[in-house]
Amino acid sequence: MKRMLIVGLAILLSVSFQGCTTGQHGSLTEKTFIDELKYSDFKRLGRASGESCQTRVLYTFPKGDPPTTAEALDMAKNQYKTTAFLADVTVETRIRWTILYSEECVVVTGIAYSAEEKKK
Repeated sequence: MKRMLIVGLAILLSVSFQGCTTGQHGSLTEKTFIDELKYSDFKRLGRASGESCQTRVLYTFPKGDPPTTAEALDMAKNQYKTTAFLADVTVETRIRWTILYSEECVVVTGIAYSAEEKKK
């Protein structure tokens, strides 16, 4: 009976940890919007990508902050010094399984563009 209680408690803790650490995609609008009327001279810089990851020890216990789309997007935008925005953006969640731990990552990829702000 005591053993079943311990197993049940372990399962309950595992499920509660899983719910608290899922990736947070959030809204891309505030991070990717650019007012095209205020900018000109758009130039393609190239492919950009970024990722935000969290490790799970023994596949369950989180270590660090949960992965976020905002962090991965910032990493992608910072890949080129003059990036104004990203186009053709994709967001995906990947899980890498290794011995005794896993790593959940939010990966953002897109095409980076620079732009010149129009003078008033």
